[in-house]
Amino acid sequence: MTKLEIPTNPGGSLRPEHVLGRNELIQRYWAALETQSIALLAPRRVGKTSITKRMIAYHPDGWIVHSRDLENLDSLEGFVRALFEDVEEHVSRSTQVTTHARKLLDSLGITQLKDFHFKPQSLDWRRLLDHVFKDLDELALQRDEKFVLFWDEFTYFLSELANEGREREAMDLLDALRAARQRYLHVRMVLTGSIGLPEVERRLRAAGHNNRALNDVAAHIVPLFDEANARIVIGALFRGAKLPASAALSDAIYRVSEGHPMLIQLLIERLKRSERPSPEAVDTIFTELIEPPGDPLDLRHYIDRLPANFPAEQLEPVYAVLDHVALHPEQTPTAMLSALDLDRTALTNLLRHLTDDFYLVKVRESRGYRFRFGFLRRFWIEERGL
Repeated sequence: MTKLEIPTNPGGSLRPEHVLGRNELIQRYWAALETQSIALLAPRRVGKTSITKRMIAYHPDGWIVHSRDLENLDSLEGFVRALFEDVEEHVSRSTQVTTHARKLLDSLGITQLKDFHFKPQSLDWRRLLDHVFKDLDELALQRDEKFVLFWDEFTYFLSELANEGREREAMDLLDALRAARQRYLHVRMVLTGSIGLPEVERRLRAAGHNNRALNDVAAHIVPLFDEANARIVIGALFRGAKLPASAALSDAIYRVSEGHPMLIQLLIERLKRSERPSPEAVDTIFTELIEPPGDPLDLRHYIDRLPANFPAEQLEPVYAVLDHVALHPEQTPTAMLSALDLDRTALTNLLRHLTDDFYLVKVRESRGYRFRFGFLRRFWIEERGL
């Protein structure tokens, strides 16, 4: 059997057949969807979108699938319109009768969706949303299947609503979607995002929303490649780049990339331009990618987004905690207290917040904290001049 060759495409959109090393994860996600909706969460560039593209392209029998990228939506009204259009696309293929959602619009005297406008406080959008899910549920039941909606960057969409002072819209939408999940049992949702669910809920609680509207969604943190799957991907990219199959070269790429999909792509893309591909060249390229100028991994994003994630009075403590963890990885909170001007409660809350938002991870063995990615720690040290 001919081994697969994959062209390097760092930052580009991968074809579903080129998404390798994720089969076990994907099987696990489909198994979870049998019983409930799920959220696939991870920092940027870890491959959430590629995974969902493969799930959609090669979905098991018994599922109807639809996807929508929410990153460019900026309002509750835009979300409701998009969902209605997506559902009509499927329902209209399967039945000639007027749908519940269309009947509602007719009763409101609306013949075209573009004429549907509402105030977020009104009940009209909730009724339309409920009827849309009723149509989906009946379609799935009619076909003896389940319907799954893949919503890319769902948590980003919610956080943008909150950032623009539209927390009420985000709260109401989450409540309405939870009600739909509870009522219409043949419909599932896959919510992806580079912002964790705890972070979204924290922002909404700060605005007065105390409902746990996402506690029926199973959250999965999308991991980096483990060593075995990383080597499968590296081998396919080597063949696509016409690079020699070298165990030493593969070892070096896995070591410096930590199994990060985008970093593997970038290293091999630049390595194929090298006159002498070697482990030493991998280290040189890695340094060029991580240190300024340039920032192909968009690591600057981790610094730029802090002012949006924390109130102004917490920013200096946050920088202090991240600086300290960068220089003293795996210290316990107790050890940190002697170096930071924070009480234990404030420090614990900040560490939890930074863990939920993918900056840090807690190390079980040491009970201390470190940066989620070693290359992010290195970038932080360089950028902050530590």
